[in-house]
Amino acid sequence: MNIGWRIIGFAFVLRLLFLIGVPVEETREPHILSAFNDERAHFNYVLQMAETNKRPIQTHSINESYPLGVYDFEYYQSPLWYKLAGMVYSVLPHPLKDIRAVRFFNILLGLMTILTIGGTMLMFSTRLSAASMVFLSILGSNALFNSTVTNDSMLWLTASLVVYYGLSLMNSWNWKNLLGLTLCFSAAIWTKMSGLILLPAVVYALYLSCPGRNTWSRAVIAAVWSVFSLLLTIPLFVQNHLYYGTIFPMSVGSGPARNILEGLAPKKLYLTVNYLVHSFYFPFENYWLGALQAAIFLMMGIVSLVLIYLGCRHFTEIILKGSDWEKRRIIFLGLTLICAVGGLLLMIFRYNQTEARHALVALPAVTFLLLKGGESVLGRYRGRLAICAALFPAIPYLLFVAH
Repeated sequence: MNIGWRIIGFAFVLRLLFLIGVPVEETREPHILSAFNDERAHFNYVLQMAETNKRPIQTHSINESYPLGVYDFEYYQSPLWYKLAGMVYSVLPHPLKDIRAVRFFNILLGLMTILTIGGTMLMFSTRLSAASMVFLSILGSNALFNSTVTNDSMLWLTASLVVYYGLSLMNSWNWKNLLGLTLCFSAAIWTKMSGLILLPAVVYALYLSCPGRNTWSRAVIAAVWSVFSLLLTIPLFVQNHLYYGTIFPMSVGSGPARNILEGLAPKKLYLTVNYLVHSFYFPFENYWLGALQAAIFLMMGIVSLVLIYLGCRHFTEIILKGSDWEKRRIIFLGLTLICAVGGLLLMIFRYNQTEARHALVALPAVTFLLLKGGESVLGRYRGRLAICAALFPAIPYLLFVAH
């Protein structure tokens, strides 16, 4: 069997274990596998779409005090994933109509994301392709949110397809790649508004791949096609404005924005970074154990910073010394990463949302950055990159089993 399908098989089994092991959040009693995700609210949205085929309207903010059993605080989200999940749910026979059926739907989307990113990394090297699939199969945030009811799985899939088709379009201008980029970008926005931050990368890919004879003609073609891509999302923006009085209803879902400089004490920053690391590698809100585990997560954070630094240095070297094609690919990935980090910082400092998943709209670039840093660390042993890509994110699992 091809090694790629073995990895997918392993990823499938791991996600099934999460599907079974993560409790259905019908109460607020603590459980060691309770996740960050507001799963019941997402599932309630799916049920509304399945029953009425109409997007519901949210009337409360998540920051308000909710009575137990009320789960209407995700209605502000873009409707595409909920519509698709609702369609799947509605055609199931009655014995299968359960929240776990929607979890299984997300598992399939997650496996498609791993395959997409593996195919994207194959444009760089087979070593990166194998290592990326192994890494994403085990990575806690990816595995968990692929196994629970949330629209993040489809956002990561559509965003990964944007990167795949963007790189493919820069390599070969054809209608398949152009339509793939356009439709996947629009689908990302229809899935979650944060998909919009990919716009600079999309414009860049269109500009470089346009067959125009000069800079101005290529710029015009890229601008026109970018506007066309956004026109496909106009009904969503109009609906948001009609429902909430704004095309970006962030305050509806996350509460009112706050001063960006509020609470920037050193301790607050340390806790934020610690939370980011934890939510990236093993995002279970009740899995905060003793000093040893805290030290290990701190170590993982430090190692991640080293890998990010080395990955950024690789980006810089390619931009300064690489061929034109290498530069274009790196700049494209870099744009997705910069925009995603900007979105993450906005969520942290304006809405107090410190989960690492907010940056995973650039999951291919994040994976590429960490793995290129890993290659630099391994040096002449870089052939073992896939093994290291499996072992490092597996550390929290080993802690969990030992506990």
